[in-house]
Amino acid sequence: QVLVEALGEPPRVAGNVCWALHNLAEANEADDDQETYVLSPYFSSILENLVKTADRGDASESNLRNAAYESLNTLIQSSSTDMRMVVVASIPVFIDCLEQTGNMGLSKEERDELQGLLCGVLQGIAQKLASGKAGENLLPYADRMMQLFIQVMQIRSATIHEEALLAVGSLASAIGLHFRNYMEHFMPLLYQGLENHEEHQVCSVAVGVVGDLCRALEREITPYCGNIIRALLLVLQDPGVNRDVKPIV
Repeated sequence: QVLVEALGEPPRVAGNVCWALHNLAEANEADDDQETYVLSPYFSSILENLVKTADRGDASESNLRNAAYESLNTLIQSSSTDMRMVVVASIPVFIDCLEQTGNMGLSKEERDELQGLLCGVLQGIAQKLASGKAGENLLPYADRMMQLFIQVMQIRSATIHEEALLAVGSLASAIGLHFRNYMEHFMPLLYQGLENHEEHQVCSVAVGVVGDLCRALEREITPYCGNIIRALLLVLQDPGVNRDVKPIV
């Protein structure tokens, strides 16, 4: 309770509190099937107040916004199964925040950073639900999530493209065959990522997403295999591609 109240302190102090909560959650991380854990009685309050902290008017000071979102990610990943529905209930909050980023009067840099952080939180939620075999809880939100991820990927920023791709891969892993509904609109953006040899981190993430899609869709990935293989072969044939990318392919 003392730590939660301290989130209202000036940015430098609140940032340190975020890292304290981050370390507390990390040290007490629950197993995937663990029914409850030490932070369960405080989980909802911590999550709610971290969201408020990330949305503070002075959150850009002392790296507070980043610290709050890092702490949120770790808190969500640490949670036990009794907190599952609390995590699910937070999804619309983060979707709404992502939806509003274009209308907040932010500079391009600030907008890109915030969108990347929000994609990261949604990715973490999808990853957590997938690992707990609870991905069906994402289905009511999947349409809006994909719509926003696609909008974000259309912004030509390597960092944002990377975060959104990771989020899509985790969503596909969580909802499995239901992801077929989004393939027509997503695949052109995935091909762009695979063809982005200059920004090798984007290319690497895109290769990883191919694996996520194959596992999620199984045989239903077949119609897209020709173009995927051609894109992967181009990566292997390009002598200028960063050396870390080809082993992943």
